[in-house]
Amino acid sequence: MSQPFLIIGLPRSRTAWLSVAATTQKSICHHEPAAKMQNFEDLRLLWQDDRAEYIGIADSGLVWQLGRILEELKPRTLIVERAASASAYSLTQYFAPAFAEYDFTPLCDSGAEELAQYYKHPLVSTLHYSALNHYPSVHGALKRLMPNAAFPMLHDLMHMNIQVQRDYALEAAHRPHSNWHRDTSWKDAAP
Repeated sequence: MSQPFLIIGLPRSRTAWLSVAATTQKSICHHEPAAKMQNFEDLRLLWQDDRAEYIGIADSGLVWQLGRILEELKPRTLIVERAASASAYSLTQYFAPAFAEYDFTPLCDSGAEELAQYYKHPLVSTLHYSALNHYPSVHGALKRLMPNAAFPMLHDLMHMNIQVQRDYALEAAHRPHSNWHRDTSWKDAAP
């Protein structure tokens, strides 16, 4: 059975880049699969894939499911710490002018509060956004997620701008979705 891992952070925290860096000969890392899923069970099924030693997900959309994920699915987890204001600003710039009137601040503020609850969880390690340009920090973070994996392309990847194309992201944002990943009713059922 594959070992699960999760890379998570606020939007525009380089999860796309990290998903590429975390895909190796021993691992598969899916980027933003939550938007294509209908519920939490779809997430559980994705982590049951056994095609690689490690199966990962890099998805900022799962912030509000993190507690449930840690409790029920127990993946090794990396949280990329980025200031909520920087994330909101980056989202505004990325989506301009399509969402010019939208204020991303409340979304990013609530996401940052949610993530902060889990910084000290035993399955969680953190990496500050600014450290994503520091090879030893990134390499160490990936090794904590996948101890048996090697990252021979990491030096080359450190100099690449890997992100979702804006038009694709806009189309995905307008696609009908159940928004299951924003549902926090699981917290009411927790003991």
